[in-house]
Amino acid sequence: MPMRNAENYVAEAVDSILCQSFQDLELIIVDDQSTDQSYKIVESFLHKDSRVKLIHGDAQGIAAAKNKGLHHVRGKFVMFCDADDLLARDCIKKQLSWFALYPDAGAVCAQFALMDCIGSNIVNLDSGESSCDISEELLSGQTRTSLCTFIIKRELIEMIGGFRGFFVSAEDIDLQLRLAEVCKVFYMPEVIYFYRLNDSSIVHTQSSKKRIFFEETARLFRQQRAEKGIDDLQSGCPPLVPEDQGDAFKSKDQLQGALIGTAWRLHKQGEKLKAIKSGFRACLINPVNLMVWKSYIMLLIK
Repeated sequence: MPMRNAENYVAEAVDSILCQSFQDLELIIVDDQSTDQSYKIVESFLHKDSRVKLIHGDAQGIAAAKNKGLHHVRGKFVMFCDADDLLARDCIKKQLSWFALYPDAGAVCAQFALMDCIGSNIVNLDSGESSCDISEELLSGQTRTSLCTFIIKRELIEMIGGFRGFFVSAEDIDLQLRLAEVCKVFYMPEVIYFYRLNDSSIVHTQSSKKRIFFEETARLFRQQRAEKGIDDLQSGCPPLVPEDQGDAFKSKDQLQGALIGTAWRLHKQGEKLKAIKSGFRACLINPVNLMVWKSYIMLLIK
């Protein structure tokens, strides 16, 4: 768990892990030089639960913080959880059971849901209703879920060298795509992770241009490795990172988009009443967004 200034949420995040039905775990928290009360809040857990370990980070970015945590891992499997998010109860036990069913699996991922900063307005994202092997999907550069829904054999993360510091964001997408190059990845259609939309997160403080750059570059690197066996970062010729330009992607916009997208999906499935409710919730998130109202009116007409 990388942590930086998460005093409002980290206690709940930690509790969601320590209260898992699967108890044989360790929680490694990397405090990346928080300036609020986050460190003290986590310190209080150290006296209550020996499974919690608190490590000082170097403020070198999210990839470096995660790699520092990985250096202290002793378990056979690894999961990631952001300091403002939540794990669903029993998710570790359920995901571990998949390795017994599929011994050749290197990782198992699942669905995640979005929630607003106070933990309400939860939206389940449509990432597939059937269990399947998504290895080929990842090898084609497509990602359907968050890395925080993955449980991964530790030896495989070590094999690919962990996270790459070039990525200020999208380091998780880059790791997913490289992971599929060394193992099979299975998907289970169940929500196991709750992602909190928070304007202080890197996704919502970074300019949209830079965020899109890192996401597209992760997929471009995957294409290069497929074609040449090596990408530009590995060959020492990474692309220039653009300067910060444009507005960041606000959490309200992301939540609105997810709700209106859910509304249209429900409409297509013939569930008109649920679709209307989801669309109206989207409008209420940010009532001044006229484009969302327009989409909602079209939904009503159809």
